[in-house]
Amino acid sequence: MIKVEPKYLFLARRRILRRVLLPLFAVLPTVAGLVGCGEQATQEADHYNDLAYYYHYRSLDSTTAYARRALQVARGDDGVIGESLNNLAFVAIMRMNFPRAKQLCDSVNTITDDQIELLVSDILQMRICQRESRNKDFYDSYQQAAQRLRRIDETSLELTPRQQRRMVYARSEYRIVASAYFYYVGLDRQSAQAISGMGEEDLASDTAQLINYWYCYGAGGLLTKGSREEIYQQEFDCLMRAYRLAMESRSTFWIANTLQALSEHLLQRPDGPRLMADNPRDIRLINTDAMPDSLLAGNLAERSLHLFRQFGDIYQKAGSLRTLANCYWQIDDYHSALICLEKALEEDTVINRAPDLVASIREQLCIVYSAVDDKQASDYNRNLYLDLQDQTRQDRYYEAHADQLDRTSHSLNLMLAAVGFMILLMAGLLGLFAYLRSRGGGEGTIAPLQASLKRWKERDEEHQRALDEQYEEVAEQLAVSRLHVEANKQRHLEQRAKVSLVNSVLPLIDRMLMEIRRLVEDHEPATLRAERMAYLDELLQQINSSNAMLTEWIQLRQGKLSVRVESFPLQPLFDLVAKGQPEFRMKAIRLSVDPTGAWVKADRVLTLFMVNTLMDNARKYTDEGGTVRVSAQEASDYVEVSVEDTGCGMSEDQVAHLFEYKPISDEQVSAQAVASARRSHGFGLMNCQGIINHYRKLSQLFTVCTLQAESTPGKGSRLFFRLPKGVVRHLILLLPVLACCLSASATKLSPLQQALLRQASLYADSVYHSNIAGTYRKTIRHADSCCAILNRFYRTVRPYGYPLLSLSAQGKVEVPEVKWLHEGIPVNYDVILSMRNEVAVAALALHEWEMYQYNNKAYTQLFKESSADQSLPSYCTMMQRSEANKHVAIALLVLLLLIIGPAYYFMYYRHRISFLLSADLVRRLTETLLSDAPAMEKLKAAEAVAHEPLPAALQTLVEEIRTTLKTSAEVELVGKERIRLLEEQLGRSELEDERLHLSNSTLDNSLSTLKHETMYYPSRMALLLEEGEGRLHDIEELAAYYRDLYQLLCLQAMGQLALVPLAGRAVSLGEVLPASTRVGDWPGGSQAQGRNERLVGDAEMLRYLFELLRKENGGRPLEVELARKGDDYLLLCMAIEGLEARAEGAANLFTPSMKNLPYLLCSQIVRDNGELTNCRGCGIVATRQDNKTYLTITLARWKNSKSSS
Repeated sequence: MIKVEPKYLFLARRRILRRVLLPLFAVLPTVAGLVGCGEQATQEADHYNDLAYYYHYRSLDSTTAYARRALQVARGDDGVIGESLNNLAFVAIMRMNFPRAKQLCDSVNTITDDQIELLVSDILQMRICQRESRNKDFYDSYQQAAQRLRRIDETSLELTPRQQRRMVYARSEYRIVASAYFYYVGLDRQSAQAISGMGEEDLASDTAQLINYWYCYGAGGLLTKGSREEIYQQEFDCLMRAYRLAMESRSTFWIANTLQALSEHLLQRPDGPRLMADNPRDIRLINTDAMPDSLLAGNLAERSLHLFRQFGDIYQKAGSLRTLANCYWQIDDYHSALICLEKALEEDTVINRAPDLVASIREQLCIVYSAVDDKQASDYNRNLYLDLQDQTRQDRYYEAHADQLDRTSHSLNLMLAAVGFMILLMAGLLGLFAYLRSRGGGEGTIAPLQASLKRWKERDEEHQRALDEQYEEVAEQLAVSRLHVEANKQRHLEQRAKVSLVNSVLPLIDRMLMEIRRLVEDHEPATLRAERMAYLDELLQQINSSNAMLTEWIQLRQGKLSVRVESFPLQPLFDLVAKGQPEFRMKAIRLSVDPTGAWVKADRVLTLFMVNTLMDNARKYTDEGGTVRVSAQEASDYVEVSVEDTGCGMSEDQVAHLFEYKPISDEQVSAQAVASARRSHGFGLMNCQGIINHYRKLSQLFTVCTLQAESTPGKGSRLFFRLPKGVVRHLILLLPVLACCLSASATKLSPLQQALLRQASLYADSVYHSNIAGTYRKTIRHADSCCAILNRFYRTVRPYGYPLLSLSAQGKVEVPEVKWLHEGIPVNYDVILSMRNEVAVAALALHEWEMYQYNNKAYTQLFKESSADQSLPSYCTMMQRSEANKHVAIALLVLLLLIIGPAYYFMYYRHRISFLLSADLVRRLTETLLSDAPAMEKLKAAEAVAHEPLPAALQTLVEEIRTTLKTSAEVELVGKERIRLLEEQLGRSELEDERLHLSNSTLDNSLSTLKHETMYYPSRMALLLEEGEGRLHDIEELAAYYRDLYQLLCLQAMGQLALVPLAGRAVSLGEVLPASTRVGDWPGGSQAQGRNERLVGDAEMLRYLFELLRKENGGRPLEVELARKGDDYLLLCMAIEGLEARAEGAANLFTPSMKNLPYLLCSQIVRDNGELTNCRGCGIVATRQDNKTYLTITLARWKNSKSSS
């Protein structure tokens, strides 16, 4: 080991320090300097942003300059950049450069992820939407800001002091902007709720927002507690606090804003003079120019305008010009008001970006032009105002409530004059009434009532006949449906028998498989193996025999295909087949099902089967990435349903033989077929061709039916079939719907209500034409009459409803017609809109300013509500109170009439009037009788009238009405109940029929598939068996596959049987035996007692059992002998004469054979009876005695406490 001296170690360490540490120490100051510069730049940028925010309401130019300076020194800090952009967006909003402001806000969303600045950007977006009346966009930004605010609140403890100050501004601005929006759209309650969540103490660190807070409360609409005078005083105090704070902080914007709001408050009458009188110190503070009280409001508006021009806020400048114009209008200086309003619109055209502000200016111009009698200019500006309302109505809430209007004294005077005229008229008619009473009695009164009763009796008879016809129609439908059910049950019995036959083959296959395995595995003597080979051949023969039986049975049903022809739409079937998308997606094939409105006349189930078959065929022969398209095309007399694919296509020879049977033969497989992995035998297409051929045999209507194919090799194929159109059924289905609609519309309103609405519409037309003619006073009178008629209609719907329509406010807080709209009153609101608009136009011409304001407010609110989305309001609004004047006039009329002729009345007209009143009561009863009211309601009305003291003639008539009504109501109730019960039975029967029909159709397909897919294997095994034991392994494999395939198809058929469970009930023997059947002596009883013996089972199937046996007996009556087998079974023994010549008949009667088919069905019925009742002793046995064949049937017996004892 080499030893190093200590001095050399020291030198080495020093060299290492020089090479490594000294460069590191040289870099550290540079890094520290960069970090320090970055922090210094951020602090400098924050300082400039703070200055920019400080000058928000003092100088827009200073805010712009400091914000841009902050952008220059930000050095990539996205939070600082976002704050600077928000400050610039604020300036753009103040200058109404909304596109630039929106662009800046959008930039904030893309540049920074600082949630606070994103929140401020959303709030600025809310302000832009509020100014531009984009209310839907406002709610989008409003909801987004609310979500950001919730997220920030979750991490509020992590905010820095500067971020907390920034959040004070964001939270307060969010609430203030939302409150301002709700205020301007008239939602005062929501406006108050939006700002109520913060208090003065929350804004102590932000003077500008504190001023904004007091200004919002002072501007109006948020304070609701106290009287009108108290509220105005509270608002004035809030504005003065905001003004003092603005003066102290030298906030130009807020000084101008508070002066404008104070000006508008002082303009109000009578609140303005009262405020000046109650607050002298505050008035002296704001009255810097020592203006008189009458000119102080205008002075404040002028100062506000000057400050807004100095500040550069175009929106508020236009608002100040509008306020100044209102001041001039109050002192009747219309020319100056006109100059101010035109200047507000023309001085800077960018004001058109705020449609609500422009609409308010146009409305004010309309009033001013009307005041100077410039009707054309007034109408022009009003039309512009209404157009602006139309542009912004859909997303807007209700406007704020209008001021109170003057009472309708003119209309009341007219009504009083009408009362006086009616008094004079009635005085002149008294003599006429006396003359008429002296000339005639009550015969002329009773005759129309009797005629009305006669007409009702005729209508009632027609109604009863209609009920009887409906009952007969439903009964016929039920009978037809039951016949269908019975036929389908018999067919389903055959299906169960076929399945039983199929199941009987499985044991033979198992035995055959066992013998094959023994031959393969065991080494037995040659003789024994020969016997097993012979047994195998015998088993194959039995299987072939059963298959032949099944084939012949299925062929027997050919030509007897059960179809249910009806008209139905294709779209529900297309919707069903479209649900097979997953199967196509598994092969990466796109399935396209085109929508269709076509109706066809065919069997619904078979049509679905055909479409599914063509789709499956297309799926098999379409490669991955291909497309299968299902569509329907309508022609003049047929509908063509086609299935197209982009598969391999077919040659002309293949298309020509497409719908023919392809036998399965391994030796005859062509080279082309071997090359194709997708081989089919065409059974599905053959079934489709058979269905089409069956259709063509049914009727001349189905001659259009065809099944064809078109194909090009390499490009795909199109298979299509045609069915007749179902237009007639379509129209028939529409008729009852149209009838119901017409009936509903006709009975919605009573004749009186319809007459009132027609009269109101006529008066509204008169209002319009009166304005066209320039007779504005007449317009007001027609409008008042229209209101009175609409109020009468409203009282027919709501007898004690309130409010009612009027032409002035009369102390009402809400607009009546808007309330009607919300409550769903069925009135034509276009009539009210037209009337309100024309009254507003007439009020302008007459200089009735309060009437104009009220009707214009009512028009705009109703217009927005009625033209909004119909899913928002659930009911129409109710009318208000104008009918009170009419009620007073009517009461006065009645009082004056009583004063004029009391003596004359009691002396001459007492009995006559009593009779007329009674006749009128009966007349109203007959009107109710002829109305569409329910029978029980009519009967109650008749009962009420019957208890009234009536003259004898009328009492007899009423009693006749009551008796007839009572009988009619009872008959109608019974008839409807009978129809209802029949319809319920019909529904159950149709449901059962549908279930059986679907099951039978599916079982036909299942059995046909089983037959075609398995018929080849027994023959093939027989051929292999003939070749000797050398092919045993092949036979074993083929038999095993045959057994698995056969069992799978059997299970499928059994599953279909399980979908239709067996059903039964207790049934007497007499119900199921043919009427001609002779029942032998019952042991210990009589023949009648034997027929009364009760069984358990399906009555229709048991009836079908004995009907089959009667036919096999040559149609001769059966002779049945009865016996009990314990308490559970009943034995029925009978001789079948048709089998006497066949000695071997008894032994092989129930073996599968077509000649024994009826007995196989009988055996299946008895087997089903045992399965249903769980009585396994049920059965049918054939015996041979005395050269006669006897059948002994054992059926389940009904047991109860009486019979079992």
